[in-house]
Amino acid sequence: MHTNLQIKLLEEETKKLKQKTKEQEDTIHVLRNTVSMQTPQKQNGYNQNKQVTTPNKNHTTSVIQSPSNAMGPRSANDKRLIGHQTLVRSTSSPPMQRAPVRTRVCDFIQISTIATTNGRVFDYGNTEQSVFVSFEERNAACGVYKVDMNNPAKRCKISIHNSTIRDVQHCPDQGIILTASIDKQLRLTDTKTQKAAMNYQLPGMAWACAWRSDDTNYCFCGLDDGTLMVYDLRQTRTCLSTSKADAPQGVKPSISSLQYITSDDETVRGILASSLGGGTLFFNQNDAYKKSLILPGVSASVSFESLTGLCMSTQRSTETSPASHYLFTLQESNRKVSLYDGFRSVVGFQNDRTLSRSTLFMSTRNALVASGDDATGQVLIWDTNTSQVVQHLSAPKDEKLGAIYDVRYKDYMLGVMTTTGLVLYRDDVD
Repeated sequence: MHTNLQIKLLEEETKKLKQKTKEQEDTIHVLRNTVSMQTPQKQNGYNQNKQVTTPNKNHTTSVIQSPSNAMGPRSANDKRLIGHQTLVRSTSSPPMQRAPVRTRVCDFIQISTIATTNGRVFDYGNTEQSVFVSFEERNAACGVYKVDMNNPAKRCKISIHNSTIRDVQHCPDQGIILTASIDKQLRLTDTKTQKAAMNYQLPGMAWACAWRSDDTNYCFCGLDDGTLMVYDLRQTRTCLSTSKADAPQGVKPSISSLQYITSDDETVRGILASSLGGGTLFFNQNDAYKKSLILPGVSASVSFESLTGLCMSTQRSTETSPASHYLFTLQESNRKVSLYDGFRSVVGFQNDRTLSRSTLFMSTRNALVASGDDATGQVLIWDTNTSQVVQHLSAPKDEKLGAIYDVRYKDYMLGVMTTTGLVLYRDDVD
């Protein structure tokens, strides 16, 4: 009898131990899933989140598809972003509660300053660690400095134009820069030999230029009278085609910036142009049609972020509307481009004094906007998910940067062109 009692007690104790072990295994499994959902996966400098949770049968979860899954067959009701990600939102009960995640989306620190004389614009090199910064001297000599970003004292001077350079764009796959100047010339310069490769005489002052990123035989130039010119570099004497930005009567629709946009599935492909006439022009080169997007205020610059498919038009403040960053996406069908899901706007800055260019880019976590603020003399960085400022960038000792003309981002580097030169910041967020 005593032996049977001992056996029974041992069996009960063993059962309790098994149950406890099972509970511990379940807890470990939940913790591992939570960590996996919170850990961003980096690929080419961007997040490639691919988390799918299925807590129960009665809940449809939010899913972010990876690039390989987001380009499936299209249906008649398909509304697709022109970027790489497709967002499917929850259609029933709210998602399960998750452990809080870090909200810090960027941490830019200043790494160097490149002094220049009366420069307005700059661009990054392609494969080399260099940056091209414009300058303007008293004897009317204008050009760019080619500067080593790892050693800013190492630079070479390339004279190109006879008057102010309003835009510079480095070719995505060649050692050539494209420059637009108010001396009515669009020039191509070999950065290795520092000699002119090609020169186009223009009918007016050039304010902006851009490459066709998917075929660099083509480039674009925007003039102060609102004319958009398309060039084929294999035809050296004349432009391929022209288009004109729309504007209210009596308003000069000068083109202030250009941005070529394309999607991997080629559903939308063309050039965005910001116009001082108030609108943003979309022009499709292949089919030679245009679409005008009328926005409040004066469009100072345009930008495009390929991963999310977001486009941005930065509007100067007017008497009736504040300075704003308008975020939108485009979709194309039957040779017509339309807005996808309307506009979102970001406000809370001033850009009255300078025709400052802003930039839209992808950090390790979110799409961000960086632009100058005349009121504070700082660069403000917004999170597009929350429309909130997440960082203020100042000069050393919190001094003002001064007038800010151009802001551009590439590979964790943010450049800010000011009255005294180019200030470079690096994103050191974990």
